[in-house]
Amino acid sequence: MENLQPKVCNTLYPSTLMPYSVDPQPRRGAGGLTGRARFGRKNVTSSSPGFLGRTRLRWQRASEHADATAGTQQQQRCAWFKLQGTNLALRFESRGMSAQERCDYRYASLSVAKAACERARDWCGGASRDDGIECGRHGKLQFELRQNSSVGSARGNSWLYWCTAGTMPVEPPRVRSYQAPPLLLPRWDAPERPAACAEARCPRLRDVFVVIMTSARYHSTRCPLIKQTYAATLPADHFAFYSDVDEASLPAIRVEEMPFPGAQTAGGNPYLRAQLRWPAALRRAHATSVALGTRWTMVVDDDTYVLPLNVLRVLRPYDSRQQLLLGQPCGETRMCGGAGWVMSAPLHAALVAVLPRCRARSNAFVDAHSDAFLGFCMKALLNTSVTPRIEFNSAEPKFYESVRGRDDRPRGYGAPATFHYVKKYEDWLVLHHLTSWAAHGHGAAHGPHTVS
Repeated sequence: MENLQPKVCNTLYPSTLMPYSVDPQPRRGAGGLTGRARFGRKNVTSSSPGFLGRTRLRWQRASEHADATAGTQQQQRCAWFKLQGTNLALRFESRGMSAQERCDYRYASLSVAKAACERARDWCGGASRDDGIECGRHGKLQFELRQNSSVGSARGNSWLYWCTAGTMPVEPPRVRSYQAPPLLLPRWDAPERPAACAEARCPRLRDVFVVIMTSARYHSTRCPLIKQTYAATLPADHFAFYSDVDEASLPAIRVEEMPFPGAQTAGGNPYLRAQLRWPAALRRAHATSVALGTRWTMVVDDDTYVLPLNVLRVLRPYDSRQQLLLGQPCGETRMCGGAGWVMSAPLHAALVAVLPRCRARSNAFVDAHSDAFLGFCMKALLNTSVTPRIEFNSAEPKFYESVRGRDDRPRGYGAPATFHYVKKYEDWLVLHHLTSWAAHGHGAAHGPHTVS
């Protein structure tokens, strides 16, 4: 037998195979001639009599392929560079791609992404690494194949692995210049002009009592921040914190938890336990609002930022002598409690009167959260549903600049009355500074007494 030298097939052909070599020296066994192929560090033995013949055929085909592609081999292989701050176009950048489509071009490891890019050199210019996209059973995939064209800068946590033809150049490849398209801002409706007042006297801040639901864990953080920001524009006795612990300095009023049929087991969960304090809080708040002679009661969470002057703007076209509920709907009977909601004095009195009946009927539904419980109660027993107002927002401002947020508010939120989930100290202060200066510039000529 001729003395064949071991030949090696590199990753170029076929690119999906590991480098392997074949030991041509035959060995005899019970099944005849055997050959041993070494895949990396692993040895694979074949007992097929025709193994060596097939091995020579593979060598011959690999040699013919290498000769035929000698001129283009450097174009198919890649020299890889790692860059930051550059972003490449998606596979179908012109028409946009859904997350599911992008998953078809995403991989879990860089080595697999590089191999796939080399196989698709007709369009692939590199692989980007970012925070990843959830791709079903494959989990979060971070590496995505991209085109050989730049589309501006990437975020700081994004890296680009640039694929270039031929040998490694001295300098990293220069990204082709790209001119960004004009910025397309969402076309939001401007806030409507203040409506005419439905009553002889337009609502003022002294006509609104604000119920702020909180707990002891936020007495030293969120509650002082509320007092120093939007609550500072309210009359001193026209807001109160309702909590699980008394604290006179806020003031925070302790209200008892009232379990009712169908309620979820609270246990040690502070959020679920807070849901059980709503009936008692509304009864205490009703007594206070009657003593103050207010016409409206507003209910908010301690992570809801309120713009009091815009709340008055919302209330102008409504008659406080009717049973009214204003806010953001979350279903047929439910209001989004985090966005805040406002009820007229007659509705507040009627709600307190039927709360015992609401507790008895609460096992008619599964969800025992406060906004679901109270919305169900007012619809079933008082025939009152929430009146939709886009000014009440169940998310923070930046959410409405996202794709999902624009779906929720395609024409904007007008003159916003509330924003929910404002938990960061910096975000809270930004809202306060912007809105307080706007209110000062709008009403400074008339003095603060016009809204108090």
